[in-house]
Amino acid sequence: MNNMVKEKTLDDGSLSFDNSSLEFGSSLPVSSASSPKKLSGNDKPFLARDEEDENVEESSNPNFERYGLTPSGETFRLPDEQENRRSILETIDPRVPKTPWDWVVIGSILSQVILYLFTRGNTRRVLMMACFFFWRMSYDIGIGFLLHSQSNDRKVVEWVVKLGFFDKEKNPKLYEMTKHQLVSKMDSSYNFEKSPIEFNSWLVFRHFVDLILMCDFCSYVLMAFAWTCWPNMNFLFHMLRFFGGIALIVFNYWVKLDAHRVVRDYAWYWGDFFFLLRSSLVFNGVFELAPHPMYSIGYAGYYGMSLISGSYGVLLASMVAHAAQFIFLLVVENPHIEKTYGSESAHSRITPRDEDAEFEIPAARDLVGLVNFNSARISDVALIIIAAYSILSSLLSSNSYYNQFLALFQAFLWRFLHSAFHGLILFYQSRDKAWSRHFIRNGESVVQAWSQWKGFYNITLNMSYISFCMAAWKLYHLPNNWTYGLVTLRHTLGFGLVVLHIYTSISIYEDLGQYGWFYGDFFLPNRSPKLVYQGIYRYVNNPERFLGCSAYWGLALISNSAWIFLLATLAQLSNLAIIRLVEQPHMRKVYGNALRKEAGISKLIKQATQDHGSKIPKSIETHVKALGNTVDRVLDQTAEALQEFVSTAPPKVQVLLKGTESSLRRSAQLAILKLFAPQFDRHGSTSYSLNLGIEGSKVPLGFPIHVKWVAPLDHENNDWIGLYRVSDNVSDIHTQVPSEGRWSAIDNKGYNSHTSSITHVSEAKDSGEVVFSRELLFWEPGTYEFRYHHSNKHLVMAKSQPFEIYATASESKDISEVENTLNKLLKLSVPEDHSKSLQDLPDGKAKTFSKAIKYTFGVELGYHVIQVDGSTKALASRLISALKILQPLNYSEENKKDV
Repeated sequence: MNNMVKEKTLDDGSLSFDNSSLEFGSSLPVSSASSPKKLSGNDKPFLARDEEDENVEESSNPNFERYGLTPSGETFRLPDEQENRRSILETIDPRVPKTPWDWVVIGSILSQVILYLFTRGNTRRVLMMACFFFWRMSYDIGIGFLLHSQSNDRKVVEWVVKLGFFDKEKNPKLYEMTKHQLVSKMDSSYNFEKSPIEFNSWLVFRHFVDLILMCDFCSYVLMAFAWTCWPNMNFLFHMLRFFGGIALIVFNYWVKLDAHRVVRDYAWYWGDFFFLLRSSLVFNGVFELAPHPMYSIGYAGYYGMSLISGSYGVLLASMVAHAAQFIFLLVVENPHIEKTYGSESAHSRITPRDEDAEFEIPAARDLVGLVNFNSARISDVALIIIAAYSILSSLLSSNSYYNQFLALFQAFLWRFLHSAFHGLILFYQSRDKAWSRHFIRNGESVVQAWSQWKGFYNITLNMSYISFCMAAWKLYHLPNNWTYGLVTLRHTLGFGLVVLHIYTSISIYEDLGQYGWFYGDFFLPNRSPKLVYQGIYRYVNNPERFLGCSAYWGLALISNSAWIFLLATLAQLSNLAIIRLVEQPHMRKVYGNALRKEAGISKLIKQATQDHGSKIPKSIETHVKALGNTVDRVLDQTAEALQEFVSTAPPKVQVLLKGTESSLRRSAQLAILKLFAPQFDRHGSTSYSLNLGIEGSKVPLGFPIHVKWVAPLDHENNDWIGLYRVSDNVSDIHTQVPSEGRWSAIDNKGYNSHTSSITHVSEAKDSGEVVFSRELLFWEPGTYEFRYHHSNKHLVMAKSQPFEIYATASESKDISEVENTLNKLLKLSVPEDHSKSLQDLPDGKAKTFSKAIKYTFGVELGYHVIQVDGSTKALASRLISALKILQPLNYSEENKKDV
């Protein structure tokens, strides 16, 4: 049978797995459902409701009938588990009768206690630490070896059988002892003779695990007591140290209890190395708090004991032991997960959908940090050159104040460049796809636009890290005394934060892939994948919000410099600003209300608050809620103000500069007008007039405009008519702006150019008609007017009524309709050349055609792109692809179905 594990998310957000049809040899697309110690955190919480009640019933009812499956295919019923029964604690419980193996465990513990009591000083410290590392190696190496052998070759079961644990004829004493030991620890529903060998072997294995776990815990506590000292600090710090340590130990105890409540003995003792469950498990509670909670936050007690003991020796031993536990996870458990349940590598990263075929996404080989370096890629080489210069200039220069200032300035500059350009580019890309439009205008694809963004983003991101590290190095001083004050603690916490930052970055990249890491849904939103919360995103919505800056705070602690703390603060604030002002609005725009409101940690805290709400005074609860609402309101108002500033500042600045320029020009030209105006008869200007041959006051974009003029008989033959925006000229008697070529002569004898637009002149030459078309027109919508000027000057003798040029937007996606529209625009913009190839268009006419396309289709193309395409058919195909790419980012019900 080729059955798959069914994966579900319940209403409370807890993850459940249905292994009811699982058989050995199945290849599953998720990580281990059986062991929370092996739960990868990359499990995708799909929204499903089927069989939910069954899962909830099973997870809440300890006597629910469960069945196991052996490698041979045998199905058997598992014994009932007694509620609140902890076999590991029953060993030392005086109320429970003891078995011979219990006395072995108790004797091992007592031997360590006796060793502690009969030794003193450094001898006690060395021996207790040696005992701890012995039992810790027994766990990581001993249990690891057994599990590795069992996973690959079923060796544990084979060894148990060969030693005669279950052979009544060859080894009756060992058989009876094993039977008595196992039966005494199990429920009455357990039948030793009828249970499969794999299940009984697992029970034997559990007893060895209990011995190691109990002795490991005891040896650690004794080691912590042996190394306990009284650091030189004031009473307040001592109280904080004790309360912090106790809090961590209590938290550790809750993690263990809640984990056992969820996974029970089966996963606690690595049951799926021996057999598989044919029933579902619901992973909630502590498993929504952190990835691998049994190995991550499940060792918080180590650091609590380190605080209470006040010993750096205990802290160092705790860190080494904790690191060994993660190695155990990577070397022993993860390979078993991949072999038994299938590799999660193909399912952990977000990859874009493959629904549209108008462009291809290249293989994910872009530079991330220094991974995937390609010496033939200019962005990669540029990063190496810039990074080498930054590092060498810092390492080879002296530690003078001047060089320290340069290092700080370089770190600030790169952080500013990364944050400012990063935020602005993504903001305008989300708003109107400005970055993509720039590349489309120059004939490049949206994939090329995204590729260039990735190179720019990677360079600035890496240089912000490198320059910060160099600044911290410049301001760092190696301590003379590592035992003084908080020196060692600062370094330990600092390196821990750096490691946390690296882990967070790797986890984010593993979950998002290159598409998510480089903000693919800003550039290729049609390829946005289904929205899932997996990996580290199962626990927090935005891990980069705080954890993504932990390295900065770690380096600030290590350097112990106020300037580095200031840079870390700026990095943190800029990170928060980009998330709040750019990323979150864009996510709401793309995914709408399908976004998750609460992450695993938030739900767990909320649930704990609700469960214990009756114990919290109402006054405190009211004040906390009021404080939270105030903070949210302040953040929202700040975000709205900044968004409004970013959106409206550039246009306001442009209007201000343009108004200032117009005022200065007007003042200067009016002064000149006053100097020459007396030479003209102002009252005669009423004899001039302009009339437009249009119906109403609107003209379609590109259509010719006929202008009829009337002037006195004695008018100058070098009078001329110009076309202007109504808003460009403040004065009605003098034109302040140049015509930029949009003008026509009224008499063939007046000028040597701009006379082809003259269509009629009366015999008395007191009236006539000119036509404005093609390059004489404005190829953009707006309100315009014609002005009649006197004698090659800018004195206005008459104005036409204002009229509007409007563009009829085309929303067609049919290539033939788009091509027909382009042919019509081509006839309007270049009528004498419309039958020729676009490659032969002069630059000026190609620019005019480009403007017509911009306001008709909403896509701006460079004139050289039009010339390269060569035909309206090729241009139509390009426009259709661009229209699909540049469609507005609006959440729709269609998106919701994919979530």
